[in-house]
Amino acid sequence: MTMLTFSSILANSLVLTGTYILLSLGWVMIYRATEVLNFATGQLMALGGYIFYGFLVAGHLPLVVSLPLSLVVACVYSATIYSRVIKRLNGQPVYVVVILTFGIAIVTEGVVAMIAGSQNLSLPALFNNASVTVPGGAHISVVGIVTTLLALTVVGTLMLVLRFTSFGIQMRAAAELPALATSSGINVNLIATLSWGLAGVFTALGGISYGYTNVVSPNTAQLGLQGIVPALVGGFGSIGGTVVGSFLVALIENTGVHYLGGNSDPALIFTFLTFFILFRPSGIYGEKEVRRV
Repeated sequence: MTMLTFSSILANSLVLTGTYILLSLGWVMIYRATEVLNFATGQLMALGGYIFYGFLVAGHLPLVVSLPLSLVVACVYSATIYSRVIKRLNGQPVYVVVILTFGIAIVTEGVVAMIAGSQNLSLPALFNNASVTVPGGAHISVVGIVTTLLALTVVGTLMLVLRFTSFGIQMRAAAELPALATSSGINVNLIATLSWGLAGVFTALGGISYGYTNVVSPNTAQLGLQGIVPALVGGFGSIGGTVVGSFLVALIENTGVHYLGGNSDPALIFTFLTFFILFRPSGIYGEKEVRRV
């Protein structure tokens, strides 16, 4: 491997890490609040990209207006999924809720297809497509750098909020002991609804960032599904673990794409996940769950 090749793989991995962090947060936030695996995450990611494209390009709104509007719509849509659909299944077996999220994924994908079609869409150039040369000779786009810095800022802010604010304390209580939390006056349903809304925001940000570094496409949903891998590698439920897990998965994906071709990344990533969880099922920063019988 030449220095330029190594530098290119590393640069591309850093860009993809930012998107993976945002997607992983979407998975982790929902799981921490409701212990639900939302398999509609990929479709929510694609939806976020298309909503943003609609406001920015089709609606001719400025970026400073399109971005917050898109995040608000994504937040409301995701929160509504919980408050109007998922919440009704409280007390049901977990597999019932998981199957329902597959149904939500199909419905969301169908809505996107009816409104936007199946074509790939390109967002207007941001920062004039400027790039920075890194050691080794590779180039990394300014958009990619901003995405990764934004994702790291979100992780840091979220960790502080969950640890030092009443919302974070209530969220942990609602997730671990919902009955006790309710008896203590905590509105468990409100906490869960807000958590789903935040997950929608993070997922939409992932879709928008991917749209700027690649294209807005229905195939983006596949990347959203892959976002569960860095969450599992980092330790499902660990906010900080999403950073390490995202970088490892992005590095493996870009290395595989370079040597094996562009169609190898899904198989390579999930193969890595299979072997990883055999030796570290709780993830790098996850806590082992002990069941006594």
